Amino acid sequence: MFPEGSDFGDTGALESIWTDQKGFGKASQRLVDASGELVTVSQSGDMKAIGRAVGAVGGACKNCHDNYRASN
Repeated sequence: MFPEGSDFGDTGALESIWTDQKGFGKASQRLVDASGELVTVSQSGDMKAIGRAVGAVGGACKNCHDNYRASN
């Protein structure tokens, strides 16, 4: 997602994206997994389950932004 050599310019990304690629990869995968679960659950029509899945996607976004994105 952020290959070597892309660490320049005003990106809002923290250096930790490149120095902690393993952790960043796990955080990215968490978003992929949560998004996939949301797609699956959304087909059920169960609004409570959908709400939980939306919350998991939001949590995955927050986790990554908290650790790998500079504060605005």
